[in-house]
Amino acid sequence: MITMVLKPSNIHKTDLLIETDWLSQHINDTDIRIVDLRSREEYNKAHIKNAVHLAFKDLIGDEKSRRKLPPENTPQILGELGIDKNTMVIAYDDDFSHYAARLFWILEYFGHKKVAILNGGYKKWLKENRELTDLVPDIKRKIFESRPYPEKLATAEYILKNMSNPEVVVLDVRSKEEYTGNKIMAKRGGHIPGAVNIEWKKSMKDDQTFKSQEVLNKMFAEQGVTKDKEIITYCQFAVRASHTYFTLRMLGYHRVRVYNGSWGEWGNDLNLPVEK
Repeated sequence: MITMVLKPSNIHKTDLLIETDWLSQHINDTDIRIVDLRSREEYNKAHIKNAVHLAFKDLIGDEKSRRKLPPENTPQILGELGIDKNTMVIAYDDDFSHYAARLFWILEYFGHKKVAILNGGYKKWLKENRELTDLVPDIKRKIFESRPYPEKLATAEYILKNMSNPEVVVLDVRSKEEYTGNKIMAKRGGHIPGAVNIEWKKSMKDDQTFKSQEVLNKMFAEQGVTKDKEIITYCQFAVRASHTYFTLRMLGYHRVRVYNGSWGEWGNDLNLPVEK
């Protein structure tokens, strides 16, 4: 089990997954911002104490456009949640950390150094009968300083340029049916030529916690996804891709990019090559 026992101010970049025990002990720390990415309806019913709500759709952007970057208003949204460079952000949801990971990638893209995901999310917290509330915490707006790291992001142009680069692995984290083109969710089905396929959910246990590092490292290595390569993840709209981005970062991969346009862009652009 991957655990974190350090205080927020001392968290290392490899300590990206925290356990419910740790959060329970630090739930009132003033330098922590817990972010709930479930639906507003579920948040209003009950949520982890001191958690603020963030609509996951605010982190995706227009699905009909060529999404080369996260939404332009993201820094403003983060500031309104009381997040600045000194804030330790802990994200959770109730869908295998699906949307929590999207927030994780966006924060890393914008240069935020303190961000982690709650292992098992809301469902594990609930199962363990930990503290819940329906009260919305008072938030003091802060200034979120955006310092984008372009090496966290891939574009269609970047992929085309590196498609034959042996040091770059394009990783399709959609289902096998989407990858093979049997399930079509754009003008065309299939995958980016040369991409390997590991569905994002294979990193998770049924209880919504992450599998062990040993199991995960073996799974990725078997497909040539190794730490000496640069890895580019993609899916349909870059949410599942963000989940695998987080998984790889948690495992100690340092060169990982998310193709933010993903198949929603690639599959609809008839000028881009497709493989089945």
